[in-house]
Amino acid sequence: MEDLTKLIAGHAFLKGLEPEHVELLKADARLTRFAAGVGIAREGDEANRFYLLLTGEVALEALIPGRGQVGFQTVGTGDALGWSWLLPPYRWHFTARAATDVEALEWDTATLRVVAEKHPRFGYELSRRLTQLLLARLQATHSQLVEFYGPGN
Repeated sequence: MEDLTKLIAGHAFLKGLEPEHVELLKADARLTRFAAGVGIAREGDEANRFYLLLTGEVALEALIPGRGQVGFQTVGTGDALGWSWLLPPYRWHFTARAATDVEALEWDTATLRVVAEKHPRFGYELSRRLTQLLLARLQATHSQLVEFYGPGN
């Protein structure tokens, strides 16, 4: 297994993170794998995990009344999965399913919140990066809506 420090520090989501913050993340990180088709998170369930994808792709889905689970985005290598753990009520806002075999770094989010509160500079940096992630996902969803409802549709 590759050194956790290198995996964490080299991940696109964490590029440029202070070495002491990498060490804080390393303390509770674990390597995990999901086979293609396996559910990783389910909309409405407790958001108790945070993932940084090392390889593979994850399909994000939302429950649409009358239509069931509908895919709206795919995230992959270098992406972060999960921001719902950052703010109460700590529930997943979407369903995530491994579209291919996935390898990821994983954290227990209750522990991550405690570490972030104990180390405010780290907590701020993590929150800032997650906010950027949320903005990017919102912009992607906006683009999909414009395309779907745009002229000629």
